[in-house]
Amino acid sequence: MPIAPLDKNFDIRHAIWPLMERKDNQGYHFENFNNIVWKNQMVQEALPELSQVTKLMGALRWIPSSGFDRLLGLFVQAKFFRKDAIIGHWMPKPEQIRYIGKDPSLKPLRFHVVSDVLLVKKYPQYGYLWNRFFNKLYGVPRTVGKAWKWKFYGREF
Repeated sequence: MPIAPLDKNFDIRHAIWPLMERKDNQGYHFENFNNIVWKNQMVQEALPELSQVTKLMGALRWIPSSGFDRLLGLFVQAKFFRKDAIIGHWMPKPEQIRYIGKDPSLKPLRFHVVSDVLLVKKYPQYGYLWNRFFNKLYGVPRTVGKAWKWKFYGREF
């Protein structure tokens, strides 16, 4: 089942008002490659195209250091998007549960806006991706502030 409702329209309010809460991301959301078994053929077909999207100029490429799993998952969905199409499989329980072996407060900071830039670069027709982009763009100062806080005061503040 697709995890993103790509057919949602772009809501200009997300670009104008950074504090607006998104409503287009309601529903089931899974970690892209932790809990879903993707159809490998689709992933393999999307990888060369994704590689081209990361090209800035010449041999210079922009590959996000964090959030690459999310980028690849949304890229595959956008490439093959058809309303109500199934592009992965729900894993049976208990495998559907994500096992984390460390304290969630130790999770590294992630700048998802980098991945979202690449997604809207390739698929500007999907309003959902634009809504995500602006939502994550306005979150950058907060993430930077959190990084500074961790650097100067430690994670336990």
